[in-house]
Order: sequence, then C-alpha cells, then structure tokens
Amino acid sequence: MRSLPAIVAVLLLAPLAFAQHEHHDMSLMLDTPVPNAVASTGVTRTFNVTAKQFTYDISPSPFRVNIGDTVVINATSADVRHGLLMERYVTTGMVLDAGKTVTRTFTADKVGEFLFACDQSACGIGHTTMTGTFTVVAAAPPAITNFQPTTGSTAGGTAVTITGTNFQTGATVKFGNVAATSVNVQSATSIVATSPAQSAGAVAITIANPDGQSATANGFTYVIPAPSASNVAPPNGPSNGGTAVTITGANFQQGATVTFGAKSAPVTLSNASTLVVSTPAAVANEEAGVPVDIRITNPDGQSVTLTQAFQYTAAPLSITAISPGSGPTAGGNTISISGAGFTSALSGASVKFGGVAGTNLEVLDAATLIVKVPAHAAGTVDVAVTMGGQTITALAAFTYEDSQPRRRTSKR
Repeated sequence: MRSLPAIVAVLLLAPLAFAQHEHHDMSLMLDTPVPNAVASTGVTRTFNVTAKQFTYDISPSPFRVNIGDTVVINATSADVRHGLLMERYVTTGMVLDAGKTVTRTFTADKVGEFLFACDQSACGIGHTTMTGTFTVVAAAPPAITNFQPTTGSTAGGTAVTITGTNFQTGATVKFGNVAATSVNVQSATSIVATSPAQSAGAVAITIANPDGQSATANGFTYVIPAPSASNVAPPNGPSNGGTAVTITGANFQQGATVTFGAKSAPVTLSNASTLVVSTPAAVANEEAGVPVDIRITNPDGQSVTLTQAFQYTAAPLSITAISPGSGPTAGGNTISISGAGFTSALSGASVKFGGVAGTNLEVLDAATLIVKVPAHAAGTVDVAVTMGGQTITALAAFTYEDSQPRRRTSKR
C-alpha cells in the first residue's frame, strides 16, 4: 500500500492542478479497495489513454461515464515512463513504460469529478502539468414513449414491446406491483417484457434501471380472454336431442351457456377447456339435416360461434307420451304429444284420435307437438301421428270421458 508521505509527495509534484481541485479527499488517493455501492449497469466503457511528455491523450473523449458503468482503462506511454494515479478509482498508480499497455478495470460508483495525474516525476520537467479529470455523471433516467399491445389476458403471457430511451441492461419491469415473468432489454430504446397473471383492470408499467432510476406509463389493461372452440364430438345426433356432445376449446368460464341453433343445451360438465352438453331437440324445421351453429357465451358476455358445427339427423317417428291422456267427448282441449321425428318441414302431417283428425296441429320441436282434440264418443282410442308418409300409432293412448251428468230415476 502506498504510504501517506508518498501520496503527499505526488501532490507536491503537481501543486497547481491539485490545488485547484479543492473538494477532493486526499484519503481517496490511498491504495484502498474501490467500493461497489452501486450495482453495475451492465454497460462497459473502454478508454485508451496515451501518456506523453507532458499530457494525456484520451480516446474516446470526453473522459466521462454514467454511474454504474464498468470502466476499462488501457494506458500506455508514447515516449518515457509515465504514471497514472486517480482519486478513488486508480489508487494504486499505473506505471506506464513506453510501448507497454497496462489495463485497469473498475465500477464507477460515485458521481463527481475525479482528478488524475502522473506519479512518475522522472518523466521530465513538465511532469507537474500532466493532469486531467475523470467525470462520473448520474445516468439519464429511463423514459417510456409507447408500448404495444396495450391489452393482455388476465392469465398473463402477453409479450409487450416497450419503447423509450435510456433503458439499461439489467432493467426490471413491473405490471402494476407484479414483476414481469421475463424481461429482454434489446437496446437502450426497446424492452420486451412478458406480462404476469393479474385480475382484470388497468395497471401501470414501470421500468427500473439498475441505477435505481425508473419510469412509469399508464394504460395497460388486463382483460378476460374471449372463449375459443376447436372441436365438437360427435358432430351429429338425432333430432329428438339427448346426445352428449363434448366441446373443446379455451377460456370457458363457469356458468357458460351453449345453444344449438336457437335452442339452449343443458351443460353437464364445465372447465376452462371442456364443455359437455346434452343436445336439445331440434327446432321444428331443423330435422331435415340442416347443420346448426353452436354458440358458447361466457357470463361476461364474450362468446364464440362454431358455424354449422352440428347436424341433426332425422329420428324415426315415435310417440313416447301423451299429456293429458284423457278429455271430454266434446273435444276442444289441447294436448301435448312427446316423441321423436316430428317436423314442420314436411306436408301432410296429421294426428288422429280413433280415426278422427285433430285440429290446430303445431310442431314445437322434433320431440314435441301440440294438437286440439276432436269430438268423439266416450271410450279409449288409439292416437296415430302421420308425417312425411310415416305413421306411428299409440294404442289405447287417449280416453274420452262422458261429461254429461246421468239422469237419476225415481222409484215408485
């Protein structure tokens, strides 16, 4: 370690230069380790210093860096032996022999002007004029001018390109108060950061450089992603409904609703990527094999439509239930018939009660029709449904009840 008298001797050999640098701390000239109170910016600045009687040529110029920069000094002499001693940073003098290069590396950890001088008095009578100043300045703060996209999924994973100025290697990025999952500082003007998962809403984006300076920009909005659908299995089923259909996709929410054409389908299983539904009966004119759209709607109103994704196939004509199963002999009451294969797309449809045609026939869907019962004598009759040239008969399916009160006979 250089002794204090030796340092004083050096100062005495350069009295004018050091006297003018009134604020310097002589203790910093001692051979003490250079502290690293400021984290490195990751930026390396290299300077080539050539000493000659009686000056220093420094390239590039000016001899100035930002705080946190790594500084590399490659120094040599162009003629005789010279030296280089600097406040704070080169406290063990660099001995510069002609034609030989000496390298010193340090982190610029304090803002200020730091005097340097030759500490080899044998270089000549102009030795006292070989001085200069090394300057460390606070780096310009980062600034954000734009970022794209301005929205991203609440699930995170959106790559956001942030443009601006003075971004440093090692900069960090936060969305709101949550750190980005990855940060790629592409240059001093561009950063690509991946958004973390967060709740829906607007947050600010903050960039913090390693030197502690930061910039914030508002306007990034987390949104719940819209649903998407990629597959339907099976893609067809009978018109009377009841087919279990699995819809796969993404971003399905609990409470999502599904429609086949104009009719709602009960959802029996739901998670973010799978919906299992039971197909409704086809509407009255869809049993003829026309494909229908499937629409999935999340509770937040966002939806996706699979165009003509499901095709109803014609089911065999059948009757499964009649309600009510009885009525007055005068007829006129409306009943509902459940079954399969019903359609309004075909002409010549009829419903007969004991051979008498009902009226006001209306096909509600492929599994339901309603009809007004005709008048008929009391008793139980067959009900026959005819559609598209097919007839299905439910035997003894409807009972006509005599609504006339019976006369009482008196005994004499």
